[in-house]
Amino acid sequence: MNGMSGLGRGSPRWRPAGVTLGPVGLGLLAVIALAGVVRLAWVLYAKTEPVWFFDPWQYDRLATALAEGRGYVNEAGQPTAYYPPGYPAVLGVVYWLAGHRPAAGEALNIVLGALTAGLVYWIGSRAFGRPAGLLAALAFAVFPSHILYVSQLHSEVVFTAAYLLALGLLLAAPPPGERRWVPFWLAAGLAIGIASLTRPVALSLLAVMPFALRPRGTPWSALARGALLALAGTALVVTPWVIRNAVRVGSPTIATSAGIDFWIGNHEGASGLWSMAPPEVFPRVSTDLLEQERHDYRRGLELGWRFIREQPLDALGLLPLKAYHLYTDDATAVTTAETWGHTVFLSEGGRRVLRTLTDGFYYFVAAGAVAGLILPVGGTQRRRWPLAAALGGWTLVHLVFFGDPRFHLPVTPVMAILAAPAWLWAADVLRRPVVSRWRALRPSAASEGDRAAASQP
Repeated sequence: MNGMSGLGRGSPRWRPAGVTLGPVGLGLLAVIALAGVVRLAWVLYAKTEPVWFFDPWQYDRLATALAEGRGYVNEAGQPTAYYPPGYPAVLGVVYWLAGHRPAAGEALNIVLGALTAGLVYWIGSRAFGRPAGLLAALAFAVFPSHILYVSQLHSEVVFTAAYLLALGLLLAAPPPGERRWVPFWLAAGLAIGIASLTRPVALSLLAVMPFALRPRGTPWSALARGALLALAGTALVVTPWVIRNAVRVGSPTIATSAGIDFWIGNHEGASGLWSMAPPEVFPRVSTDLLEQERHDYRRGLELGWRFIREQPLDALGLLPLKAYHLYTDDATAVTTAETWGHTVFLSEGGRRVLRTLTDGFYYFVAAGAVAGLILPVGGTQRRRWPLAAALGGWTLVHLVFFGDPRFHLPVTPVMAILAAPAWLWAADVLRRPVVSRWRALRPSAASEGDRAAASQP
């Protein structure tokens, strides 16, 4: 472990640093290029298409409406807030520039996927040093499930990039009162707001602030100033959308799907996993799609809260199930790549191998993250606190709703960052006996000289 005790030294603060084109800089460029190449190869091979009813089809429809200037509307042309607007807005810009081509959305995923490897390096190197950051970025570059989602018009790729950018800015922000603290904390808040408009779960990043500042000895008063500025930045982005939904949709929320999602995770017979909302619970009350959306949102919240109030022990009993479903079965990425059986292009054997590879790599990273959290590697313990807080906040939000294997994807880069010091420590431990044995077998210079002298006449 002594060989790893210096990881992170020379980086006393979460601060963005320039990457010189030395060995590490060239290595980072190689990792980013690798991430782009493998994602491009998968997109060229995969035959994923947006299929009606599933999320990618809805995102494609919403993005098309935005690109054509019809606004954020449902199938009837009415204002909607069922899905958060972030990803459809990004995809809409792509369609406006390139035309209605789902392949353009996949191209965006390739670029963002490659650049996200750089974000992983940035966060990882500031936490545990450049070797750990580079190793975490490499793990992300070849992470099977992240590669598989590039061929899909899901929000995962865009949201992962936005989430890590917000996390990185939050961790890089200097303590309030120091030079440039205002733009950093404001930028972090704005980034959290943007990520939250893609998935509201990004609001959990606000819980990271105390863990990012207190380990540096920042006074509570200064921490409060930074938190207020970040909250202001977040509100600046999120509030206009919430007001729009309150006025035009009749629901002051980021996404009205939160109502049904809340019921899915909190009702009699819930499994902790996603399930289809049955029509007897959410009956058709109107042919008006907007009125039905409002009804389902309010009914979902009402029924979910009633279940928690009347059956609190049953609600608590669902928490372990939600956590289990949240962090298991990474191979669901293979299923979504084939649109749940609607766009099959893999052979049975290929699908089996890909599922095994996807799950195996994920559990390897998850095990490394656990080791990185509990083992005294990678420098001081406080460097882990903000990353652990990010995972904790992410988990808590999903315990309120429900767990799904797809939902852990955006935080797997955080797991890789936590795992990297443990991997480097393990490699160092395994290397030592090999080096010692090799040195013992290798003849010393003095012995070679004696033999050479003895051989002379």
